[in-house]
Amino acid sequence: MNRRRWILTGIFILAAALLAFLLQDLIESFLLKPLSYVWFALTILYRLIAQLVLWGITLLVVAWLAFSSLYGRFRWKRSPASGHNFRRGQVQAMVENLGKLKQGRYYQWMVANRLGNLARSLLRLREGQDAFPAGSQLSGRGWAPPASVVNYLDAGLNNSFADFSERRCFFSPQVKTPLDADVWQVVDYLEKQIGDKQ
Repeated sequence: MNRRRWILTGIFILAAALLAFLLQDLIESFLLKPLSYVWFALTILYRLIAQLVLWGITLLVVAWLAFSSLYGRFRWKRSPASGHNFRRGQVQAMVENLGKLKQGRYYQWMVANRLGNLARSLLRLREGQDAFPAGSQLSGRGWAPPASVVNYLDAGLNNSFADFSERRCFFSPQVKTPLDADVWQVVDYLEKQIGDKQ
């Protein structure tokens, strides 16, 4: 087996050398000459442009890349009026998470979890129960949501965001999960339930 490999390697080297010898004019005219002309033009262009201009362009590009990558991380937050203690509430946290729904599975799960806890609290008030066991289905008088709402709330309450896969790469298809349900359908259903409670 080893001898056969050496013979095949020798044949390959001989064939490559023969092709290189036979095609040397073709390679020179189609590959080497154009590349040498391009290299020559680039060296002349490099010598014509002043080094100060090149450094200026380089600094502008680096500054633009740094600004575009850091923008959004360090936005100035408006400080609350003096004398008032500003406290971030549940409604504000929910609104912020709704604005981030397209940023990934974590925020989708966070909204589903908060809406699931809201539904659980609503059913506790309605049924007079102290607690629903963890992992149990939401149920109660007048509680008959569509299947998509049930799956959405169940995904938020009884799963972690890590249970729902993200897209692995740009070309892979997005996997549908219960978190992809229409959030506003869930909100509308919960609003109706709250209206029925009143």
